[in-house]
Amino acid sequence: MLKLVLSLEQEEYEKVLKEGEFWEVWGDFYLKFEKKERIKEERHRIVSLHAPLSSGMDISSPDARERKLTLIKLKVFLEDFTNGEYIFVLHPGGKLKRGEKEEEREKYIFKSLEELLRWSEIYRFRIALENLPPGYVGDNEKILGKILQTFLHPRLGLCIDTGHAHLTGNLKDLLTNFKERIFILHLNDNNGWSDQHLQPPYGVIPWDEILPLIPTEVPLVVESLPWGKNSISRMLEEVQALFTGKIVQSGGAFLKCKKCGHFLIEKGDNWSCLCGVREKGGIQ
Repeated sequence: MLKLVLSLEQEEYEKVLKEGEFWEVWGDFYLKFEKKERIKEERHRIVSLHAPLSSGMDISSPDARERKLTLIKLKVFLEDFTNGEYIFVLHPGGKLKRGEKEEEREKYIFKSLEELLRWSEIYRFRIALENLPPGYVGDNEKILGKILQTFLHPRLGLCIDTGHAHLTGNLKDLLTNFKERIFILHLNDNNGWSDQHLQPPYGVIPWDEILPLIPTEVPLVVESLPWGKNSISRMLEEVQALFTGKIVQSGGAFLKCKKCGHFLIEKGDNWSCLCGVREKGGIQ
């Protein structure tokens, strides 16, 4: 069953709370949110948690104090979601400095993960390391593979971010080579050179080649804002249509309405876009 999840963060959080059936709760948003009980009361809608990304948060930092503070903040966040069996999305590290080698950060990642995996047994969560954009620790298969091979732990896997992987050019390889360790996906699109987090399929990712490689049983987080003047519900409808083959195609290409710029979706005997519903073939 296709399980689409919305990111619960600062932008448009009220709409997500109302319209999103399932949530990924972002740590930076949650820790500052005054109405935490509002989220806790609907824990059944939470699928995943995203580690805070505020300045200084880096489990791979060579600075021992910075790593310690990072782990303390992560623990504060995780303690509020004990026994939920949630997926905890975590960045393997921060941006590499000029001339710095990723290998220099490995031992710090391993040290942090030893502690986090111990907590995963206590608090009952699974860790999904996210592949990152170019220039960050964890932007390639080599380091991710080494981590997974070092820790053959059932509570450690991956979160594949489609947009990040498209920028690094390894989306197909990540989906193919690590398919048994993928816990969750972050769905977003881009223009091929900037981490735009566009709504799929409004970028240039070749979704017709990618969709067959995506595991059917893992949650899919739509990590983008609605395209154009879209509503959240329409965004989810369009993404659902992408995964179920309901976006209208011609010659292998998805068709857009010339008026609103949105993709056409099959609705029974009709087509639908942001303009409304029309008869098949009625492209304006």
